[in-house]
Amino acid sequence: MGDHPQAASGGISASAAIHTGRPPIGWRTAVPGGIYLLAVIVSGLIVPFGPAALLLIVAIVPVAMVCRWDSVSALTLLLLVVFGISARYTLGVGPPVMFAGLFCLGVWLVATLTDRRPAPRSPVRAATLLLIWFLLLGYAVAFTRVLTTLEVSNGQRQTLIMIAAAGVTLLAADRISDRQRLDVLLRRLVLGVTFVSAIAIVQYLFDRDLSMYFVPPGLHQDAAAAAILERSNLRRVAGTAGHPIEFGVLLAMVLPLALHFAMSSSPGRSRQWAWLQVALIGIGLPLSISRSAVLSLAVALIVMMAGWDNRRRLNFGASLLLFTAFFNVAVPGVLGTIKALFLWANEDPSVAGRTEDYPLVWHMIAQRPVLGRGLGTFVPGQYFFLDNQFLGTIIEIGYLGLAVVVLWLVVGLACARGARRRAVDPVDRQLGQAIVAGILAAVASCATFDTFGYRQVTFTLFLLVGCAGALWRLTAADRGVYAREAGATSGSPAEADDTRGVPVAVNGS
Repeated sequence: MGDHPQAASGGISASAAIHTGRPPIGWRTAVPGGIYLLAVIVSGLIVPFGPAALLLIVAIVPVAMVCRWDSVSALTLLLLVVFGISARYTLGVGPPVMFAGLFCLGVWLVATLTDRRPAPRSPVRAATLLLIWFLLLGYAVAFTRVLTTLEVSNGQRQTLIMIAAAGVTLLAADRISDRQRLDVLLRRLVLGVTFVSAIAIVQYLFDRDLSMYFVPPGLHQDAAAAAILERSNLRRVAGTAGHPIEFGVLLAMVLPLALHFAMSSSPGRSRQWAWLQVALIGIGLPLSISRSAVLSLAVALIVMMAGWDNRRRLNFGASLLLFTAFFNVAVPGVLGTIKALFLWANEDPSVAGRTEDYPLVWHMIAQRPVLGRGLGTFVPGQYFFLDNQFLGTIIEIGYLGLAVVVLWLVVGLACARGARRRAVDPVDRQLGQAIVAGILAAVASCATFDTFGYRQVTFTLFLLVGCAGALWRLTAADRGVYAREAGATSGSPAEADDTRGVPVAVNGS
């Protein structure tokens, strides 16, 4: 996939040709200008979505018209929505990130249908399409029984959110043009999570929620959500996430990528900035005061350290001890409270409440074990809070649905691991390991947290799986096979290589 405009954008362009001179004022410029002005006026009068549409048209559309866009640009817009807008705000019909994800799905679909050049495909694409098909099947299954109004609305919303997240995976896996653009996207992901952590640190220190100032007009807050909670007389903060648990798991997922960029950056300001991001994420994570976050962090660090040499492990271990000692002095009580969460877990009412519901969970599973009760129809407010994504998935889409989700995760992990094993560049190998660590951190949280019920964690996980597919495609796939496919289409291996914009590697390296 080349770096020319068509390849970078996946077969679509974001703006028309830019004229070098000043065009005469006539119908060619007056008509688009009039349509734009009319759209601004009309959107301002529509309720309740008018203010949000007005902001989109006035602030985003002109920028999109003058900028050159590609898949990474579309995914960057998604990151801005995921992390820049508090997850506790919604449009009513769904969260803003749902529309951003559906936009990414639309970009992928248009690019796929209009791109006639043969392109390498990672196994992530096939696994994600299978996942989308089964999600739609799981939604249809819900209507084989009598549903409440709440179940219907929640099922529709959850189905759209999951398909939108799958669209993010497809766009990342198929349409990222080169390794440099992949790094750009992942660095922006780390930057977005650093922003979330910085907001949370301010929330903890000053008991003030700055995320309310980053909400576009037209959105309203979920009455049940709060950015600052309390546990053992300490603040539990969430940043722009929907809950402190989600906040902690999110930081654990992205910390391996932050460490990767800090260790691979060139000396100077770029490395200093990268380590500052690691520090902010590391400081913010314990402020969630969450067992799920600590579990995810432990998995992520173990996986990352497994790919290091002994010297790097010793250096990191010493740095971690120093950081822990500093944090314990600077923020007293937090680490002790987290320690007590594990030591006295048997006496924690929240843990007892989860396990007491397990007999009812198995009864619900036994009623529909194969395909479940329907995607999104297990509404905690109508039934009970589960805090276990594995069990929740079985309830909603059955054992077969859980198998499809696990297969999708395994394919993503296999692509990242395959890239690590077969890539020549050590930086590529380390990036593959970091993506594996991030995905496994999310998987670990599924045992103690309803992961897919929260937007930031869900979309970050789907993005990481997509980036695993992109890394496999860009660095570890067998270029000879794709070159032969392109040559069969264009009639010349040389033309095929030039069209795709990637060198032909030998032995899959």
